[in-house]
Amino acid sequence: MENQNEAKPEPSTTSNSNSSHSNEPCRCVRCVDLKRFLAARGRRYHDCRITSFKFHGNKEEMARQRRVVKRLSTFTDDMPAAMETGGGLLLSGPVGTGKDHFLVALARVAICRYGYSVRWISGMDLCGAFRDQITIGATEREELAKYRTPDILIISDPLPIWGSLTEYQAGVLYRIIDYRVNNLRPTWCSFNCTGEPEAVKRLGAATVDRLRDGAVTIACDWPSYRKPQNEKSE
Repeated sequence: MENQNEAKPEPSTTSNSNSSHSNEPCRCVRCVDLKRFLAARGRRYHDCRITSFKFHGNKEEMARQRRVVKRLSTFTDDMPAAMETGGGLLLSGPVGTGKDHFLVALARVAICRYGYSVRWISGMDLCGAFRDQITIGATEREELAKYRTPDILIISDPLPIWGSLTEYQAGVLYRIIDYRVNNLRPTWCSFNCTGEPEAVKRLGAATVDRLRDGAVTIACDWPSYRKPQNEKSE
């Protein structure tokens, strides 16, 4: 296993002032937004950066990982142009290959470097949110607005763990994606699948077609990094 250690400096979440308050947390809008985003994502992902991805596997697999890291590093520089055209990002591959790590790292750049608003939701939680709004009597319009308005929406694996989306779930996802495409608001997605044919089969051709319109598509086609503790220490 190998780790890339060279990293570009990023905005700090602590103040750089030389005053007596220099150790206090930074309260600028971007840092507050980043903290809110990371709190919602979970502690596991707090230190995710493109350059902190841990290379693993055999020589050929690590070579593919390096190419993806390089492509995503370029993507961070091209982000403002993508925002102008609404171009998104699609990461596909088996579970445990670092897709969500990359998406959190990119969200950090989007928030800290460019000041974009970013919302994260998993596919399962998205389906659950609309199920819950029916239960509490909230309107569908209110729930849809949460995912239509952010500059960038990140959906971690919109595919269900098994089978395909229900007709209602597929319709909700389509309405969110269609609105964002029409209003040039990028959507970034990770897919736990082997490729586009599987995504189309389980998610629907119309939704996948909109997601990939103008998007950067990247295959994370290497083995999972996740291992039991005793294997990680070897």
